[in-house]
Amino acid sequence: MKKVTIIQRIVPHYRLPLYRVMVKELAKHGVELTILFGQEREGTVPKSMTSTESWMHKSNNIYFSIFGHEIVYQPFFIKSFGYDLVITEQANRLVLNYFLQFFLRFSGAKLAFWGHGRNFQANNSGSILESVKAKATNYANWFFGYTNNSVDTVTSNGFPVERTTVLENAIDTTSLKVAYDKISIEELQPIRESVGLSSNNIGIYCGGMYSDKKIPFLLDACLAIKSKLPDFEMIFIGTGPQANLIDGFCKKNQWAVSLGEVTGVERVKYFAVSKVFLMPGLVGLAVLDSFAMKTPMVTTDIPIHSPEFAYLSHGENGLVTQFSTETFSEEVVSIFTNRHKYEHLIQGCEIATAKYTIENMALNFVNGIISALEIKPNASPENSGHS
Repeated sequence: MKKVTIIQRIVPHYRLPLYRVMVKELAKHGVELTILFGQEREGTVPKSMTSTESWMHKSNNIYFSIFGHEIVYQPFFIKSFGYDLVITEQANRLVLNYFLQFFLRFSGAKLAFWGHGRNFQANNSGSILESVKAKATNYANWFFGYTNNSVDTVTSNGFPVERTTVLENAIDTTSLKVAYDKISIEELQPIRESVGLSSNNIGIYCGGMYSDKKIPFLLDACLAIKSKLPDFEMIFIGTGPQANLIDGFCKKNQWAVSLGEVTGVERVKYFAVSKVFLMPGLVGLAVLDSFAMKTPMVTTDIPIHSPEFAYLSHGENGLVTQFSTETFSEEVVSIFTNRHKYEHLIQGCEIATAKYTIENMALNFVNGIISALEIKPNASPENSGHS
C-alpha cells in the first residue's frame, strides 16, 4: 500500500469532511492517507481541530518572529519519512518545507505543494517573498492549486502544467443548502420580525470585520442604497477589529441590525430573508455560502480577492462592480428592482453550488495524488530543465 501524508499548519473544522472523503476514496486505490497538523498561534483564527480521527496526528507548532515576519516550525521532520508522497502548504513561513525540499529527494519520496500560487493579498506580487515562494515551488514534484488562478500562477513561473491539479477549493455547504430549502415562505416574516426588520428588500453581510473587507465602503454603500431604495434594510453578521464600526452604524440607523457572531446553519434563516449578499472587500470561500443559500453576491474589482473569487461569474451568479459606492449601490438596487435579473442570478447560484462541492474537490485531490505517485521521484521542474 502506498502511503501519503498531508502536513498542515492547522486543520480548521471545515477541512474534516474533505479528508474523510479522501481517506475512503484513496483506500480504494490502495493508498493510505495520514494528516499531520498543529495548533494555531494563540489568539488567532481560524482555530485548529481538537478532536482527531485515527489517521490524524497532532503536534504543537512553534511560532516565532524574524524581522516582523511570523515563522512556524512544525515538528514533523522525522515523521515525514516513510511516505511515498508528502504534501505541504505552499508558504514561506513554514520552516519544515525547506528541510523537506532538500532531504526528501534522498529518501526517494516525492514532495508536493498545496496552495494559492501566490499571496493574493500581498501589496506587491513581485516582492522578494513572492519570488522565494515561486522558486521554492519549482523544486516540488507536483502542485495542487486551489483554483485555476492558482495553477495559472505557478505555471507562469515555469512549473509544468502536466504536474498540476486544480482542486476547485470548496467547503461542505450541503447542510446550509438543506436548511435553506426547508424554510417556507410563511416563516420569512417571523424571521424578519425577530430582528426588528420588516422589508422584502434586505441585504446581508456575513464575514470577518477587518480592513481587507472594506467595512467603511460597505457602510457608505448601504447609505447610498437606502437613498435610492427607501425600504432597504440590512443585516450584519460577524466579528472582528472593525465590528465597532458596524455597531455604531446600526445604532444610528434603525433599518440596520448587527447580530454578532452567528455560525453554521443558524445563519441560514437570515440569508433566507435577504436577497443580496454585500461583500465589497476581500472575497474568499464566502462565495460558496452565497451559492448554497441562493443569495447573489455583489463585490468590487479590487485586486486582493482570494482565488475562490474566480467562482463568481459577473451577471451569472453574482455581480462585480468598480470600487465606487455609487456604482456598487446602483447594481445592488438593480437586483432588488429587476425581478428577471434577480431570478437569473439565483439560477446561476444553483448551478454553481452543484459544481463546487466537497465531493468534487476530494475527487480532484485523489486523482492528482494518484498521478503524482506515478511520476519519477526526482521529476521536479528544477531537475527536468524548467525554470
